[in-house]
Amino acid sequence: MDLKKILAGSFVAMLTMGTALEAQVRQQPNQQQQQPQMQMQQQAPNTEVSDEELEKFVGIAQEMQEAQQGVEEEMMAILEKNNLDVQKFQTIQQSQQMQGAEGETPEGVTQKDMQNFTAAMGEIQEKQKKNQEKMMAVISDGGMEMQRFQEIQMALQQDQDLQARFRSMME
Repeated sequence: MDLKKILAGSFVAMLTMGTALEAQVRQQPNQQQQQPQMQMQQQAPNTEVSDEELEKFVGIAQEMQEAQQGVEEEMMAILEKNNLDVQKFQTIQQSQQMQGAEGETPEGVTQKDMQNFTAAMGEIQEKQKKNQEKMMAVISDGGMEMQRFQEIQMALQQDQDLQARFRSMME
């Protein structure tokens, strides 16, 4: 039972991170004037979620969580195959995000590591694309439209009562 609570909390955290990353990708530096307005919109969803809808959402979330665990294992295998550990992969990835793809090679990273990173990144991006398609199918097969799933996801991040209902259904 404690494992289910941990998984529920992890899923809520995963949803929060996913939406935060999505928001970062969408933001453009020249849109700074629009940011306060966007933040207000994100802070004030008034989404009513019935128990039936939340049960569907929980079922979908559990299926997605199981699929995600398999994907993580596959991604670890990709790193292993390309002679990279997670820390080195993350170091290179962070360096490229901070400096752009043409940035300097991070300290302690060889040219071979960079080649391995490029190869692994290509495989990982392909795996992520397939996983995203699979997740969309899971949502659809679970009887929910993508837009409604995202609305509930957003509300779940900000509504503590909804989070409590979600956790109790995960148990």
